[in-house]
Amino acid sequence: MKIRYYSNKQINKRRWNQVLDESYNVYVYAYSWYLDIVSPGWGALIADDYRYIMPLPMTKKIGLIFSLQPFYMQQLGVFSPYKITPEIIGEFINHLPQNIRFLQLHFNKFNPLPKINNPLITIQQRVSFELDLILPYIELYRRFNENTRRNIKAFKKHNLTVKIDSLDGKTFLDFYKTISERQFKGIFKPKHFEIVKQLLAMQGLLDYKIYVYSAHDISDKVLSVALLVYGHGRLIYLLNATSDKGKSMKAGFGIIDTVIESFAGNNVILDFAGGQLGNMGRFYGGFSAEKFEYSLLKINRLPFFMRPFLR
Repeated sequence: MKIRYYSNKQINKRRWNQVLDESYNVYVYAYSWYLDIVSPGWGALIADDYRYIMPLPMTKKIGLIFSLQPFYMQQLGVFSPYKITPEIIGEFINHLPQNIRFLQLHFNKFNPLPKINNPLITIQQRVSFELDLILPYIELYRRFNENTRRNIKAFKKHNLTVKIDSLDGKTFLDFYKTISERQFKGIFKPKHFEIVKQLLAMQGLLDYKIYVYSAHDISDKVLSVALLVYGHGRLIYLLNATSDKGKSMKAGFGIIDTVIESFAGNNVILDFAGGQLGNMGRFYGGFSAEKFEYSLLKINRLPFFMRPFLR
């Protein structure tokens, strides 16, 4: 297998996206248009004339090259229409550019990582949740746990309304930004909200569909929002935000219940793209979503005096 690193300008984006269209483990995160928005300047490892591909987010910090998992991009790794084995994954890891001094990447759940005996490399398991929506809604609802059903009933008693694609991009972004900055102080930067703005601008321009769900009170005030991306049978619950009032009125439960009802009875996987934190895992699990694991690969080639600060 011949594996070579390609800079962003060297990648044939048409062929790249065609490989993803045919891949059995396709995720929207790996498409060139999505990477261009979320991780400008990304590069890639490509094997055997695009038989296997692996996107690499690239950034520079303190004069050094880093490859870090970006916001709004849960799983990357190797993609292909062909079988992906631990040996193939190992070859890609061996061909990671040496100028990447620190790497922290999530491989998708279809990527079986090999055992690696290298003090600079560590592999950890991460947890996420997904729900198969093939059953009718009534059957899915019956599988929700008692607490989730109780919260959905509470949501309905408050006479809240869930709307689909009714918010304009500015209203959605303003609400999402206000809530995120308040609830996650210091984590979100202006560039993260610019990414959301660009994703919203892609509505109606792609084979992938972008949906905006919002919960409103009786005066039409927005209490909760969620952005989902759908394609190739996978509906990704990409991002969400709920005000304190919305939380008290169970608006988040109402939105997910509406999403499930909208797509129930179809060959669709609802991918919650999260659940590592205990509270979120219990929240998603309450909808009978199933837990799965994927791998986090870390490589630390930083100078010795810097390694303790990034593990």
